[in-house]
Amino acid sequence: MMAVELPSQQIEDFLDAHPDGPLTVLTFTPSVAGLAWLASRTEGRPVTVLIGDAQPARFANASKEDRETVGAFLARSDVKILNWYRTAKNSSGPASLHAKAFMVSDQAVLLGSANLTNQGLHQNLELMSRPHPDDLPRVVSQIKSYVDDAWDAKSRIREAIGLQTRNENQPLLERWRSASRKDQLLIIAAPLLVILVLLVSAVR
Repeated sequence: MMAVELPSQQIEDFLDAHPDGPLTVLTFTPSVAGLAWLASRTEGRPVTVLIGDAQPARFANASKEDRETVGAFLARSDVKILNWYRTAKNSSGPASLHAKAFMVSDQAVLLGSANLTNQGLHQNLELMSRPHPDDLPRVVSQIKSYVDDAWDAKSRIREAIGLQTRNENQPLLERWRSASRKDQLLIIAAPLLVILVLLVSAVR
């Protein structure tokens, strides 16, 4: 049987080697269990998690303990949850963020294939690697550009996990960006429909 070092152990070793400074995590799709695992290993340091696929179904299955752990994690002022995907459906270019990476203080990076899920961390055969020092500035710059282009999704993730309701006070722009394309169309269509009804009534 092949000797396998799980991604969770490789990530823990990386964090132990770089215990100080802000941490940036890139993942295509997380789970509540994955976020809880991250929360338990990042106390006392600022954390930014950039997600590619933040659909509510990704957070449907979770234990009560993990939900509570993630709830406390998201309540921290030094924790940011970001999201990026192509919002213009018919435009060209990348569809969503699919990268997986851990970056500390813009200086050390661990790249890999593992998503921030129980399967990715503890069950799948994954690859994790440190970039060559000559490539590090380019990798850091690329990760930072992804973060700069993303938008806040903390409220959306809280809602998906069941930690808040849709009607909780939330900035309008954030609600728009985090809404599904179907919900965005409904937001646009609803007032137009009301105007159309009023115009028809006035003509009569």
